Amino acid sequence: MTADFKGSFRESIDTLAASKMSLNPRALLYQANFARHLASIRGRKGFRLLPLRWDDRLEVAAAFHAVDMHERNFFAHQSPEGDGPGDRARAVGYVQGWIAENNARGADRAGEVHDAWVNSPEHYANIIDPKYKVFAAARSGIYWVEMFGSEVMAKEATWTLP
Repeated sequence: MTADFKGSFRESIDTLAASKMSLNPRALLYQANFARHLASIRGRKGFRLLPLRWDDRLEVAAAFHAVDMHERNFFAHQSPEGDGPGDRARAVGYVQGWIAENNARGADRAGEVHDAWVNSPEHYANIIDPKYKVFAAARSGIYWVEMFGSEVMAKEATWTLP
């Protein structure tokens, strides 16, 4: 296996994605977690990125933004009214933690859009950022949105009582 994963291993990953998940935004969860796994292998000793988990609230926020861009023909992280990823996340009940968003347009399948994001330093940084624990993605027409969150769930929070 080479560092760039060309050849049969990479082809088998692409074939799986194309045959079972090519139009499904949830395929991006598998691909993001695979990228995180590779980053862990290539990273410093003892460095391990945990897999992202799907978040239904972020899926609604991502879908809203993808549909909005599609229907109103714009491409940006901010809506024409100025609402950004954090605003969309809060609107669906995701109220604390960090939020990041990757947007793309023009890709026909999940693998295509994922490859573009992995080859963009800013987008790849979101995919492999260890502070992100949850993920969701959506597609509308040629518009793709993936969102990352670091929400601290109540059971993970440290509470100090007065």
